[in-house]
Amino acid sequence: MIEIAFDKNLDASFRSQEYPLLDVPDLHDKKFADYVVYAEDIFRQYKSEKYLIVIADDKKFNFNKLALAFFIASCFDSKNAAECLVIKTIDYEAAFAGYKPYIAVSIGIKYALRLAAEDVGTIYKELKCLNYLNFSIKEDYIENSIHYVSHSSNGSSCVADNVFEALVLASSYKILALAEIETPFDVIIHITKEKGTLNTEKMVDEILRNISDFIDI
Repeated sequence: MIEIAFDKNLDASFRSQEYPLLDVPDLHDKKFADYVVYAEDIFRQYKSEKYLIVIADDKKFNFNKLALAFFIASCFDSKNAAECLVIKTIDYEAAFAGYKPYIAVSIGIKYALRLAAEDVGTIYKELKCLNYLNFSIKEDYIENSIHYVSHSSNGSSCVADNVFEALVLASSYKILALAEIETPFDVIIHITKEKGTLNTEKMVDEILRNISDFIDI
């Protein structure tokens, strides 16, 4: 999975070496899926490069979306050698600060993909261990369920009836908590015995859809 770095030197160098400087097309009015397609194309073009360089251009693209797209594309491309996408911008400290919610997104997606590879018992065990975040976790042993209770809930709840839905909702909740965004709803996860077949790409799409009302995706 690729990392994201920010640098104030507006050239093709990083750590005293030259790397490919990407000519990003105009994605300003495009959907996030188009950002991901571009990232996938770049990975096919540069299969052995460890670092890729992008100079921020607000008129052509949203570099937060671009960076997240590269991270997501890297999650499904294990053969690519890329280790880091370097975003070049003069005000790199402000840029990094603005990227923090997207760091939360990448952590949540990584969390979901890691758990998707585990057995069903481990998945639900892990979902009970998010009490270090800014919401409460309660177990209902009669219903055999896990409740994530938001401190700012409006009384509404989202319900997960299978492992796929549980991973989507738990990861979405984790992302919003890490981004310090108050969630107006609770989550109820019903524990099941069967894992089923998990489409991880669809899972990531659902997570992004869930958080898009809170974070610009």
